[in-house]
Amino acid sequence: MPGAELRSVRSHPSPDGIRGMNLGSHDVARFEATDEPELVEASFCCQLCLRRPALVIVGARTHDGHAWCYCAVCHVHTEVALNADQILRLTLAPPRGAPIHLVPAEAL
Repeated sequence: MPGAELRSVRSHPSPDGIRGMNLGSHDVARFEATDEPELVEASFCCQLCLRRPALVIVGARTHDGHAWCYCAVCHVHTEVALNADQILRLTLAPPRGAPIHLVPAEAL
């Protein structure tokens, strides 16, 4: 994905016993406050396998925030930067059924 930076986070055993790398990446959310819920949720999908994340934790500050996404299939962690409008959207109208949890940034 353009603009994404991959880096090794830690090594983990894969289900078949072969040692693999757990990758982490950084990205910027690309949705507007008025976008459809499916597009909002797609901003947090795994960048390697494009699956829905198992968990998204959003740390919200006054003017911006970050979402930490975890893919249970690839074991990839992605940090996604969010602006104030995106935080407001996730606070007031999160995608129904999405594994998105908002917490104050100070609590992280």
